[in-house]
Amino acid sequence: MKFISTRGGVPGRSFSDSILSGYTLDGGILLPERIPRVPKEELSAWVSLSYRDLCKKVLPIFIDDSEITKEEVSAIVDKSFSDFEKPDEVVALHQLQPGVHVAELYHGPTGAFKDLALGLLGKLLDFVLSRRRRRVTILVATSGDTGSAAIQCVRGSPWANIIVLYPTNMVSEIQRLQMTTVDAPNVQVFGIDGTSDDLDVPIKKVFGDAQCVEDYQLCSINSINVARVLFQCIHYLYVYFQIHGADFEQRLPCYIPTGAAGHITGGCIARLLTGLDLELIACVNENDIMHRWLETGVFSVSDAVIPTSSNAMDIQMPYNIERLLFFLSDGDSELVKQLMTELEATRSFTSPPAVRAAAAQFMRSCRVSEEDRMATIKRVHEERGYTACPHTATAIWAALRAEHSEQRPSVCLATATAAKFPAAIEKAGVMSAPVQPASWKSLFESKEMDKKVTATEDWETVLRQAIVTVYGKK
Repeated sequence: MKFISTRGGVPGRSFSDSILSGYTLDGGILLPERIPRVPKEELSAWVSLSYRDLCKKVLPIFIDDSEITKEEVSAIVDKSFSDFEKPDEVVALHQLQPGVHVAELYHGPTGAFKDLALGLLGKLLDFVLSRRRRRVTILVATSGDTGSAAIQCVRGSPWANIIVLYPTNMVSEIQRLQMTTVDAPNVQVFGIDGTSDDLDVPIKKVFGDAQCVEDYQLCSINSINVARVLFQCIHYLYVYFQIHGADFEQRLPCYIPTGAAGHITGGCIARLLTGLDLELIACVNENDIMHRWLETGVFSVSDAVIPTSSNAMDIQMPYNIERLLFFLSDGDSELVKQLMTELEATRSFTSPPAVRAAAAQFMRSCRVSEEDRMATIKRVHEERGYTACPHTATAIWAALRAEHSEQRPSVCLATATAAKFPAAIEKAGVMSAPVQPASWKSLFESKEMDKKVTATEDWETVLRQAIVTVYGKK
């Protein structure tokens, strides 16, 4: 299995080389050169598997045995979930009402679904880097949850240094503390006076500098990293099997809180890999570029990011649009390159009719206001005794408006625990605060170690200086 750029300008790379990279030098991002179809007979054998065992089936499809053997993959998977609340029950399914399920993807150490893929990726990075005796510098821009999950998966690693940029005033207190209180020599955190979209700009510029990438062995573990989106296909399969079993002819509407669109890209990969009829519904907040694109075919970046309680979705430039276009155009890298070049020049492009038609087969979207999110949090708490985070509330709002039943079930993908957002929960009128894990208590007692960067500073220069500094640490 080789991995290629969405823009067609990079030779095929191995899995190991691919997870040790970020943006490619042609400006694109990586995807498998092909996604094989798993036979229905094999899928039937997967139906009763645990989440961990399902990982052990899916990962070797994309990792050649000559790079990492199936036995080595199995051992890595077992290590990856050892710090979850229940290592044998990684994903929990909760029925909110007949026909509406909530898949709780957040039972990892940082309380967000990013732990699922990053737990695996962190252990794979350590395995590959230790074998190669190589050190890397990881660059991460986060809108909220990715930063802490990325730090968690590599903190203390002798093979990886990590630099995390977060938007100072656009994350929750818990999200911030999970990043800023980490005292580890291989971790540097910067609070930047900007939006998460702003922070992607200096990172992409640095990845476009071939000499810098080579000198400091740069890579990323945002959903820029192909492993992130590959691994996110697994929970779609697990949830489908939990709800429909081996009845592979059934459609499953999946309501997905959507920001950078890595999660919905994972759903596309799950569809291609298995042929399962997963309907992917992008649920967005006031930063609604994905909704506008799916409704009109016009992908047009707004002038400003709107801060909301669902801050991990406060994104106006979802970079995984590039991967979605690649899938929807049947791998037309020339078209992807053309549209992305147009986007970079004009902040807008219009999808060709064939791309819109392909998306309409299985994708739709909805826009959920702050008022509706707050009302949904309060309603499901009062009526069902369930407390949803503001991101998950966008998905629940959409699902409750549809006509689902036990015969036509759906699933909302719960991307974070409500305990990370006590202020938002209180704002919604829920006075009983969600219980936070005991391990989080120390966050409020620890010194914050981040460095603050103002809007007037040259962020690219700050980032380059940090790369030099952190790479020099042993």
